[in-house]
Amino acid sequence: MTSVLNVDSIAAKDGTSPVGLTKQVAAKSFCAWDFDPLSIADSLNISSQTDNGGGETLNSFTNAMAILNGYAANMTVGTTGTYTPSSNSAHGCGVEKTNTTNVNCFGHYPDGSGTAIAFDYSIACMTAIGDLA
Repeated sequence: MTSVLNVDSIAAKDGTSPVGLTKQVAAKSFCAWDFDPLSIADSLNISSQTDNGGGETLNSFTNAMAILNGYAANMTVGTTGTYTPSSNSAHGCGVEKTNTTNVNCFGHYPDGSGTAIAFDYSIACMTAIGDLA
């Protein structure tokens, strides 16, 4: 016999708190955007973005992470259409965590001599995993 469970929401025993995950980890923040012009395609727990120029975007969390060394942030980048850097260059990106309220995201590509050149990619995605404050 098959069963169907239909609900509108699930809450903890107190009726208002979110349900805790058991032996699972979920992303606490996510953002997909275009560097130039800066525009968010989709996000979770992102209150705003700041374009710091030259392939650098500051993503601010709506709800802060619990502790700086207690969350992991990662990023990926890509392009659509014509790729401006040389065709043998690899896409590059990185994140800088300086506090629990935001994460700085960088896009770059190598210039062939080992120097990273800032680049405003058309596709960027950042996720953060950890505990919220």
